[in-house]
Amino acid sequence: MHILFLDDSSRERAKFVGIGGVIFHDSCISSLGQLFDATKERHGIPLDEEIKWSPKRDSWIYNNLAKDKRGAAYSEFLNLVRVCGGTVLVAVMRKDITSFDTRGAKWQCMEFVSERFQFFLQHQEDRYGIIIADFPGSGSEEKNLLTNYHELRQKGTRFVKLSKIVMNLLTTESQWHPGLQIADLIVGVTTAMCTAHSAYASPFWNIVKEKLHRTASGSVIGCGLKIFPPESAADVHEMLFPEEFEESYVEYTGKMRWLYSQVMSEDELDINFPRFQ
Repeated sequence: MHILFLDDSSRERAKFVGIGGVIFHDSCISSLGQLFDATKERHGIPLDEEIKWSPKRDSWIYNNLAKDKRGAAYSEFLNLVRVCGGTVLVAVMRKDITSFDTRGAKWQCMEFVSERFQFFLQHQEDRYGIIIADFPGSGSEEKNLLTNYHELRQKGTRFVKLSKIVMNLLTTESQWHPGLQIADLIVGVTTAMCTAHSAYASPFWNIVKEKLHRTASGSVIGCGLKIFPPESAADVHEMLFPEEFEESYVEYTGKMRWLYSQVMSEDELDINFPRFQ
């Protein structure tokens, strides 16, 4: 069974909203916990201290782990994705140029990530998975999330049936699981990298980028990293993957239109992968 650990992030006063995290196979969860605790001990972090991309001002990390030391520790935590064979999925929306409010943007990103988790599972030897998300903050928010996701899983998205996600998502407090704490770092880094203020996130980007899910042809955008709206994707693609930007964005959107032509109408293709004159 594959488990997708999921968290959310907001940047630049919620202009950018991200949902994402890391997939681990259940066979590595025990060793992940042991390695996570060993990393804490190596950096002098109390075992009951939660690892957060944006730690609270009264937290041990904020007050005791200086910038360089925090960077070294966070790099090691993120590197556990590689050590434990994890795969990264993230969806980021630039909300200010869409009609979405924050709640709607987060839900749309949740759909994007669920689609990509389904695509990931379809190509694995073990083709089934579940999602575990950070507790959303209150009992009523949790109830709404679980109800809405149950309906999504039953009906699927507009384009994808979520047949390989075998049950409704689960929620738990992130402080109790390393997978969710690593997911918090991943979505925090990735969302920040999509903004104009990425200086703090950039030292960690190569670690995250290495483990983003890719298509068989090696493409990341639209697969391990979904950017919305489409007009934002070109700039992000060039900024975050300059080594891969030999293919123009016009060629990229043409390829995506062809791939999705069997499941989208012409109007939907124009919205998601616009034509360029």
